[in-house]
Amino acid sequence: MAVRKSTQIPGVNPGFIQVGLGFMPLKYENFLDLSVMQTRSRLSSVAILSLLASVTVLALGAVPAVYAANLTVNSTWCSGTGFSWNSGTSTCTMTGTAATVINSGDTLIIPSGTTLIISGSGGITVESGGAINVESGGVVDLENSAALLAGIANYGGTITNYGTINIQNSGSDSTGLYNNAGSVTNYGTINVENSDGTGILNLATVTNECSGTISGPGTIFGGYTQVTGCVTTTSSTSSSSTSSTSSSSTSSTVSSVPEFPILGPLLLVALVLPLLLIMSRRSRTPSLQ
Repeated sequence: MAVRKSTQIPGVNPGFIQVGLGFMPLKYENFLDLSVMQTRSRLSSVAILSLLASVTVLALGAVPAVYAANLTVNSTWCSGTGFSWNSGTSTCTMTGTAATVINSGDTLIIPSGTTLIISGSGGITVESGGAINVESGGVVDLENSAALLAGIANYGGTITNYGTINIQNSGSDSTGLYNNAGSVTNYGTINVENSDGTGILNLATVTNECSGTISGPGTIFGGYTQVTGCVTTTSSTSSSSTSSTSSSSTSSTVSSVPEFPILGPLLLVALVLPLLLIMSRRSRTPSLQ
């Protein structure tokens, strides 16, 4: 096999290469050994990069992800100072200084068969992005009696009712349901029966859907929007004729979503990058002829 050289060093046999102060025969085996060493070196570099990428992915995976929380009114949630749980009636009573904040991404759920009573100076604050869902069969009684306080104060969240909300606040200048921002949507029943202060103080959006009812002798400041165009169907039997109102609605439950959705793409990069580097190295390696 002939070895092509672009230049020749004067006085040096073209069949030799210089090694240190001497010369060694220029043979194919020498090139082969050198090629193997270079290949091993490149593979070692790729292995190191792959290891580093894998360690990075594992390190990120070890960081505990933060999840949005679904908070259900039960014996676990209804605990601590100012909270009282009655297991016989599945009733949680918030009294005295009991108060809670529903933060962004969190949802407080009042399930069917459960009653949440807010009395005294107790109260719930819903921050922007937070939510309260009263399921069908769930009940919320706003019986707050402290002056100048609200049973539920909404500051940009969403309150959705499929059950029953009884507004019965009695404190001087108190408010049962204070909707400063955000929305309140009613598919169930809201009874406004406050004896003092304001039952519903609405500065944003309160919507009463077709299936919903808002009534009572209490006070509502700011009004609400009544959905119209509800479909009414009439059915008859051999003995009587009945009329019913129906409407369609959708609801969604906030699911737990980790705040690190990039782990999947990073893992893919950690697996694919070494393969791409190997292919790139091979494409640039000159062939021996």
